[in-house]
Order: sequence, then structure tokens, then C-alpha cells
Amino acid sequence: MVIEYIWDCRRVEAYPIQGENQDVVYIVNWILIANSTDILTQYNIPYSVQVGGIQQLDTSTITDFIPIWDLTNEQVTTWVVNAMGIEQVDIYKLQLESELEELITPTSVSYTIDE
Repeated sequence: MVIEYIWDCRRVEAYPIQGENQDVVYIVNWILIANSTDILTQYNIPYSVQVGGIQQLDTSTITDFIPIWDLTNEQVTTWVVNAMGIEQVDIYKLQLESELEELITPTSVSYTIDE
């Protein structure tokens, strides 16, 4: 199975003022989405699962401040990945891969039986 991972790190919280900087991002509400690109549903769309969380950023040692209106999802994603560490990212990806496999080929199915 080929999996495409997509990060959404666009929802952030910021300190209005920190030191000489305005709107300093310190919390990121992130989502990591996993799409199966080679196995599609009956509606011809990829199977998709996601995990999300909140990542606090260390703002105490900012050297190259980027104004909030100049930030991109890609830049903030880099901050989140660096803050959580590649090991944690790999754990999330393995979890999503497992969830995709279960979604595509379930090992158990739930039913409700009529009275």
C-alpha cells in the first residue's frame, strides 16, 4: 500500500507580544492525515485516516522570527516535527498505517441484530 501523509498545522495560538516580537506562535493544533493512494474505495476515493494533537513550541530562543502573516503550513509543520521528534512522528505514521489496513481489510465487523 502506498500512503500519502499530509500535515495540517494551520491552527495556531500566539502570544500577542513576546519580547520585541508580536503574535509569537507557541501552540500548534496539528493533524496528520494518511491517504491510501493506490487502494481506493468503491467511490474511487482514497481511504483516509487521521490523528491530531497539540504541540507546544519553545519560543524562548527565537533567532529568526517570522511574522505570523508570513508563516506557511510547511514552516509550522517543520517546527511541529522538530518539537515532537522523528521517533514520535514515526509512531504516529505506524499507527495510521495500521488504521488504514484495518479500514481496508477489517479483522472484525459490527452488526445490530433485529428483535
